[in-house]
Amino acid sequence: MKFRQDTQDDRVWALEVMLRHEGCLDPRIYDCASWLADSKKCTDADIVIKEWISWKKSHKRDTYSQMNKL
Repeated sequence: MKFRQDTQDDRVWALEVMLRHEGCLDPRIYDCASWLADSKKCTDADIVIKEWISWKKSHKRDTYSQMNKL
């Protein structure tokens, strides 16, 4: 797999959007951001939030994982 700066930039941007929306660090945000960047869905903050909400419903959080407040 070749490193692409634009994909990395998209991932970081999606992370920031989701963190601001959530107000805390949910570990699932990392995987969701990677998926969004790879899927080229980092075009609009509203799309990122919509996909994140859907992601949370389909990827349940481990009850033992800790949420980190900002």
